Amino acid sequence: VALRQLEVLEFLREVVVVGRHVEVAVPAEVEDDDACLLGLAGPDRALLDPTTQAADAACALDWHYPSADGRLLAYGLSHGGSEKSTLRVLEVATGRDLGEAIPFTRACSLEWQPDGSAFYYTRYPEPGSVPAGQEDYNRRVFFHRLGTDWRKDTLVFAPEEPEDWPNVHLSPDGQWLAFAGIQTRTG
Repeated sequence: VALRQLEVLEFLREVVVVGRHVEVAVPAEVEDDDACLLGLAGPDRALLDPTTQAADAACALDWHYPSADGRLLAYGLSHGGSEKSTLRVLEVATGRDLGEAIPFTRACSLEWQPDGSAFYYTRYPEPGSVPAGQEDYNRRVFFHRLGTDWRKDTLVFAPEEPEDWPNVHLSPDGQWLAFAGIQTRTG
């Protein structure tokens, strides 16, 4: 597989080969947005342009995770510089949004099931479910099956300390789930 020459190669943030697609994330200094570009599946096209997601174009692509076969893309969009992402999923071949909208997924860690039917992900608590001021703590790991209500997602892991920051890692066969944590507290 040969990539076409990219004149802005030194500015690329990330190039990922997924299935038969190449996903290229280009930072705002190069493109006027933080669009996720897709190539090798035909003419290059913007798979996702967050600036079209808000009337004032103040929407950012915070993170993204392609499924193992490259068929689906889970991604986080936030508005107004908040970085408080809402997780969405789209079908790569068509660009169709699958209707998933999971809030409170700032800096999400996500691992797809091998068949792309579900994923493990991190989410923060809903405001009002924890004491005021704790909404940016208590990051937990949940399991979500596509097409189901996120409020019914299974809680898989909750760290003992509210300041701890778990990330998820799934073996390629989907049999083993591991958690890596960062302790963010001081003292």
